[in-house]
Formats: sequence, structure tokens, C-alpha cells
Amino acid sequence: MTETPPHTNIDWQHVNVLIIDDQLSSALLIQNILQSINLTAIDIATNSTNALQLCKTTAYDLILIDFHLDPQISGSELLTVIKKNNYISSYCGIIFISGDRTPEVIVTSMSMDADSFLSKPLNIGMLKHRIVTVYQACLSRKPVYIAIENNHIPAAISLCRQQLQQHGHNIDIEIILLDLLIDQQDWPQAQQLLNLFSKRSQHHKLRLRQAQLIHRQGDSIAATQLLRTLIKQVPLFVEAYDELAALLHQQHQYDAAKEIAYQALRLTPSISHRSLQVA
Repeated sequence: MTETPPHTNIDWQHVNVLIIDDQLSSALLIQNILQSINLTAIDIATNSTNALQLCKTTAYDLILIDFHLDPQISGSELLTVIKKNNYISSYCGIIFISGDRTPEVIVTSMSMDADSFLSKPLNIGMLKHRIVTVYQACLSRKPVYIAIENNHIPAAISLCRQQLQQHGHNIDIEIILLDLLIDQQDWPQAQQLLNLFSKRSQHHKLRLRQAQLIHRQGDSIAATQLLRTLIKQVPLFVEAYDELAALLHQQHQYDAAKEIAYQALRLTPSISHRSLQVA
């Protein structure tokens, strides 16, 4: 879970929520739980067509989506379509829900940049806690993403720094800040902050950014070695497979790139787009 500072005085009645679940009874149960914490603006979609239509017309703050939605499309595939068409904001909170606890389902869900994953049958207390925590994370990243979308990159960087100074460690904000600095080719600042963040946490996303930074600065061999080590240590971290496959492809190591790509596809067959392209 993301650690975020507490946001007091949340007006839950103005938080728009969408529940996507092909089992209406399950969706109604979730709705009742959410209503108990004063969430009232709740829509329900029981199929992908209805979900897409609702996302086109309503700006949702939180989406709870069942992984095994229907035979035609999975929850992760539907979310891919929603994001690709910009039907939701970049800071919308996403919670996957499923009775399937297999590694593929969990890994695929989190590889979609979901904020949380909950197993069915739902624990009422846990669901309430996750809703609060995920929405707090949304509030934290919202101004940053708005600045990015308006191409105000210096403002986005400044907002990230302000949040970290005020509230301390927040892996999501740290990753956004590093990505912005790397995209701006501000190598010294990116490396300085990465060193600082890594003292507080050995999070695998930070180590991926280290590999990206090394590669961007011209040392592809060291980046490749770091990514191979990362995959061994965190074998379900799909982003690392994608990054390594793309890097090996750039180095014209096509067979090695295909092997890594297929490994990623075996983990998350529906969403590992970069690996699919390489393969």
C-alpha cells in the first residue's frame, strides 16, 4: 500500500465512485459498504459497455473493478481501453477486486498501476481502510498530474518536492519526481534524489529507475546487469522485464530480448504491451 499523509475533512458526498462487477449482488454489497462511510455518488456497471459509457460521461475519483469481468473482456483489458481513450483522469484511484488469488491475477492487476488489490470475500474493515488510503493517494498526486497534463513540468517537479518536504516518504511521489527529472535529462538531480530515496527504501521501483538512469547516461551494459539482478530478486516485477526486453532489443540481442519478453508475457499475458511488441 502507498503511504500518504492524512487528508482531513474529506467531503465524501462529492467523491464519484464506479463499481464494475458482472455480479450485481457483489456490486450492491460493495455499494452498501461504501455508503456506510458516507460515499453516496456511486454508480454500478455490470458489463464493459456500460462501464465505458459511464466513464465517458462522469469524472470518477475512484474505480473498483472486478478482474474476471465477463467472458469477452477482463477487468485489466477494460481498464487498458479506458486509459487508452483517456476516459479517466491520470490520478483516478483504481482498486482491483477478485476471488482469484493466483499470482497472474495479482501481478497483472498491479502492473496496470492499480492502487490496491483486494481478495473476495471482502473484509469490510479492509475495504473501508483501502478506500480512504487510496483516495488520500489520489489527492496527493492530483495537483502534480494536473501540472504535467498542462505541460507545466517545472511546477510539477516543485509540487513533488513540496509534498516530500512536508510529508516525508511517499514512493508514488518519489517515482513521479524521478521520472520527471530523467525525462528532463537532469541526471545530477535525479541521481542525487535517487541516492537519498534509496537510503530510506529499497523499493524495486527505485531500482528500476536506477537502471533507467544508468542507461540514459550511456552505460547499457551496467543497466542490463542491474535489470537481470532485479528480475531474479523480484521475479513478478513485470516492468523490469519490459525494460530489459526493450534494452536488449536496442542492443540487437534479439534472441535474448524475445526470451525476456516471453517470460513477461507468461506472467501477464494481457497487458505486457512492450514485451509483446519486442516478441
